[in-house]
Amino acid sequence: ATHDATVAIMEFDEMSMYMFMEGLGARVEALRRQLREAGIDCVSEAAETTSKKIMQWMKTSSDEYEGDHLVPRVGMKQVLLFESDVTWRRCLQAVDSRLCKTYNASSEDCKVACAVADVSGQDCPLVFISEEFETLTGYVRDWALGRNCRFLQPNDRPVNKALNEVEVQRMREFCKEEQEVGTVTVNILVNESHSLFPFWNVLLMEHFNIDGRPYIFGVQTNLDKEKKRLCELFAMNETCVRELARLRNDLQDVVDEAAKDGTGLYEAANKKLMKFLNGMPASLLPLE
Repeated sequence: ATHDATVAIMEFDEMSMYMFMEGLGARVEALRRQLREAGIDCVSEAAETTSKKIMQWMKTSSDEYEGDHLVPRVGMKQVLLFESDVTWRRCLQAVDSRLCKTYNASSEDCKVACAVADVSGQDCPLVFISEEFETLTGYVRDWALGRNCRFLQPNDRPVNKALNEVEVQRMREFCKEEQEVGTVTVNILVNESHSLFPFWNVLLMEHFNIDGRPYIFGVQTNLDKEKKRLCELFAMNETCVRELARLRNDLQDVVDEAAKDGTGLYEAANKKLMKFLNGMPASLLPLE
């Protein structure tokens, strides 16, 4: 019976596998709650152990997880649609003005870490990533396309919650449904590369559409100045939490300043970063 079930699972397409995994997890969780409510402690403990083992198996034996994040590849239909009908040049032309103002780039010469997501696809899948995106994050397009970009968040869920909880919620609200063309948001995130190396990401996202189909254009800017001092914020004590909130607040208008000064977002963001670091408490200065 086990062999037959395994064969049946292997014959599922990607969407069916995703639904199966979600259903299995929900069933095990429901069983655990029922057993606890009934006061069957020993069985409940066994069910919880089994649940953890199943989850661990899913994370290590399937391609659906990156760390604690479920990132099923459910958007390949949208990827193929983008590649066949949209064209990268048309996409860049739709956001060319903002690119020129903030990145000193254009549709003729776009050397930035950027990505495009399809808002209408399930789980808002990535349908394009640039070569610079691959270089910055370590994730190649053959793996990343068709998945939600949450795989860039720290693999450990508690760590991600401590560092990014408010920003992640803001991103979800921005991405969950189509919005007016030109709607923009800026998020400051602690991301992780494929090699698990953390980096600070100023993420600019903008809603646009091609032939009436909604997309989100995202551009990443790496805060790479004074990395040792920034790493002090990872301690996540009360002072670090307060300083992290101050950094995010200081960077909220960085896009407008970059456009106004014509310096480019990278230069504007790192200039603001240096000003922020000058005001950090002495207790957060790194030991030499």
